[in-house]
Amino acid sequence: INAEYMGALPGIVVHHIDAWSPLLPPKKRSHAHQPFNAFRWPEVPQREMDAVGGGKDQVVCEVCGESFQTKEQLHLHTQYCLVDDVMCGHARHTSCAECGECYATVANLELHRRHAHPEHPNVGFTPEMPTHQAPLAADEETVEELKLAITHFLQQAAVEVLVVLEAVEPVTSSTVQHRHSYTHADMRWDHTFAPCVSEDQTGAVIDFRKFHELVHESDPFFNPEPASHT
Repeated sequence: INAEYMGALPGIVVHHIDAWSPLLPPKKRSHAHQPFNAFRWPEVPQREMDAVGGGKDQVVCEVCGESFQTKEQLHLHTQYCLVDDVMCGHARHTSCAECGECYATVANLELHRRHAHPEHPNVGFTPEMPTHQAPLAADEETVEELKLAITHFLQQAAVEVLVVLEAVEPVTSSTVQHRHSYTHADMRWDHTFAPCVSEDQTGAVIDFRKFHELVHESDPFFNPEPASHT
């Protein structure tokens, strides 16, 4: 990740699997490629967390061109515009297919067609006219489906993650490196490292017996109970 890390105490480094991550299956990448929300060599790799943190936009409305930081914001925009389009007479089902004129209601469109286009009195719309569409629930992929897709990709592609940690030894100022590799067999879903740092009267204490121990999401450490105020 090419980032700084304070190694005085054990910590957890998180890699977010997004559109720029090499761990994302190729089939899950966007077909409508845009450099700001997907990666294609030799473009500059970016990170989705920059958008989540408010640093940039990553999704764009295909109708009006307005950009947003997250998909949730785009969905809210779409839901609002669905109502606004109808109120302003911009919906497809209330637009005349003959002249493109827009109306607020179907009744107004029928009245227009009876007087302006008596030869074609049936209700029509303009297919070419772009309008905001509600996101389809079927297109929303569940977390479990994405897990299965990533697991299958890691197995089939024989992916190996190499982690290189470089540091400066404080006594001699020597540069040291450590390398470790992780394959599919080393990866666990819904797990995190067990806490190995505690505190006593002398300060922080590191229990190296738990250094490589994992805990499942069902463990109380993963989801601690809220503190009681009674």
